[in-house]
Amino acid sequence: MSAPRKKLSGAAFRKKRRLQEEDTSKMAGSLNRFFKPDPVLKAVSETKENREAVDVEPHSSTSTTTVGEHSLGIESDTNTEEESSPKSSSSSSSEDENAKSTLADLFDPADWPEMLTSSLKETIVLKGPAKPKEHFAFPKDASKRRFTSTHYRRRLGNGEVHVRKWLSYSPRLDKIFCFCCKLFTTTKMSLTTGGYNDWKNLSQCLATHEVSPSHLTAMGNWTELLTRLGSGTTIDHSYQRLLATETQHWQNVLQRLVAIVQYLGKQCLAFRGSSDTLYSENNGNYLKLVEMMATFDSVMQSHLKKIQNSEIHQHYLGKDIQNELIGLISKEIRRRILRLLKDAKYYSIILDCTPDITLVEQMTMVFRFVSVKQGDSPTANPEIHIEERFLGFLPVHNSSGEGLTEAILNELEMLKIPLSDMRGQGYDNGSNMKGKHSGVQKRIMDLNSRAFYVPCSAHSLNLVVNDAAMCCRDASTFFGILQKIYVFLSGSTNRWDVLKKHVSKLTVKPLSDTRWSSRIDAIRPFRFHVGEVYDTLIEIGGDMNFAALARIEASSLAKELNKFKFLCLIILWFNILSRINSVSKVLQSQSIYLPDVVELLESIKTIFQSYRTDDGFEDLLKEAGELAVEMEIDPVFPPQVHQTRKKKVVFV
Repeated sequence: MSAPRKKLSGAAFRKKRRLQEEDTSKMAGSLNRFFKPDPVLKAVSETKENREAVDVEPHSSTSTTTVGEHSLGIESDTNTEEESSPKSSSSSSSEDENAKSTLADLFDPADWPEMLTSSLKETIVLKGPAKPKEHFAFPKDASKRRFTSTHYRRRLGNGEVHVRKWLSYSPRLDKIFCFCCKLFTTTKMSLTTGGYNDWKNLSQCLATHEVSPSHLTAMGNWTELLTRLGSGTTIDHSYQRLLATETQHWQNVLQRLVAIVQYLGKQCLAFRGSSDTLYSENNGNYLKLVEMMATFDSVMQSHLKKIQNSEIHQHYLGKDIQNELIGLISKEIRRRILRLLKDAKYYSIILDCTPDITLVEQMTMVFRFVSVKQGDSPTANPEIHIEERFLGFLPVHNSSGEGLTEAILNELEMLKIPLSDMRGQGYDNGSNMKGKHSGVQKRIMDLNSRAFYVPCSAHSLNLVVNDAAMCCRDASTFFGILQKIYVFLSGSTNRWDVLKKHVSKLTVKPLSDTRWSSRIDAIRPFRFHVGEVYDTLIEIGGDMNFAALARIEASSLAKELNKFKFLCLIILWFNILSRINSVSKVLQSQSIYLPDVVELLESIKTIFQSYRTDDGFEDLLKEAGELAVEMEIDPVFPPQVHQTRKKKVVFV
């Protein structure tokens, strides 16, 4: 006796596979029967695109669908491609799949759930029964019979042709259903439960069904509901209207709150104060703007009135919703910047580190790239912009070259920005950044040889001026006197009043410790009002209403101000820093090009070298002499400390 057959025969294997495919097709979309997601409304508003997806078209007219969409408050989204998140996200793809499955439930009666809710039933009625398009090829059964489009029409005894609008075909099951009976009849029949596909006896079945009492009753209910939906007189229409009104109210409130968040963010203003209560002192800029808007806006006025009367408790004005709105706006801004960056492909990074108020090192990340925007017409030239976008602060706990490099690479990986597309690096002149052996630029160059390093030209210029000034004792003494005069005059309101009596426009300012080019603001008052500052110190030194120590200090500062060398240094540093300050601002522009940088630095170098020539030195002495004549003091033989500028002195 032979052993039993272990492998199925070809016919048995094909039969088994066919059964498995049928079981799989029956289970398709079954999970969606237990969920009623919001994309149902979206599917109705995108009826045209969805019909093409399943190759069916509805019986209902366009006017009816338009009325239904208007009554349900459905709006089509025409900017989905532009405003949507990157297509790589898994959440967007899952939402699209859910929308497609929900769409199949709407168009194919075989996929409708057994228990239809009133809202879903109204949506299906608005859509109307679906039938395949004319080019659809109906499949044949085992008997070589199939459904044809001729069954959608019924010829009466008097020769008239009546359209069977209630007849709906399921492409997935290759069966027909009665649209109105499946929605409004509980009677169990083949046209409402599992579908009918006995094509041999189809004509007799349709003729019998369309004159049955249950079908006529269902047709009446269908027509009545469709009419009520078109006129907006359904039973729950009032509730839907109240719901739509409440929804619109909250949308209006959120629009105003988002506008307040955007305003405070643009102006760099604080959101919260010491109190979180409406109409209380020190409750912050956010709540104060809400209160001010309620004075003129009826929406916010009604909203605050409900809050004060304890009619609502979720008012969207607390600190949590503020943080959430800030987070949502920041994510959207960040997403748009990343989209522009990825469209540009190639980029450069600009980094700098500074400690915050909690003494945590924060690294700023700025991406520089070229943005190309196409014109309105195909023949128009594209608009090209150089973009520098700040993407946030990155906390750094290891400020060495290795630690900073690791932080940069981790951030690029998280943002899904390829390191291979980097074409430039811009840092300051710190050893951990520009080091040629273990600096950040060297480590990144080892990973991407095309990411060329260009040091910050403005920072390099600042270091040059700083080192040049610090190596000169007269320059250090000069800036020290300027700072002492500012500290002395600003240390007392009475002294400051004396200064304002003599100087009405420019007042003395402190020195900048971080940016030397900004010290031009401290020199400018002395360049144009050195005589008035001198008179201020003389008056304070001779006024017995001031303390003795203040009078002595004022007299000593006036004595320093009365030296011809000091006047020469004012002219020299004003000319140098005014030129350096203008160049430094240009170097920080995002549209500057490297050849222009070289040209600007060469021009400054030429100015510096001119002061070493005889002509340059004579021009300097001439300007200082004119300033001494304007002050009416003798540059060669300075007067006593308490001598005023009344005496006329001719400069020779």
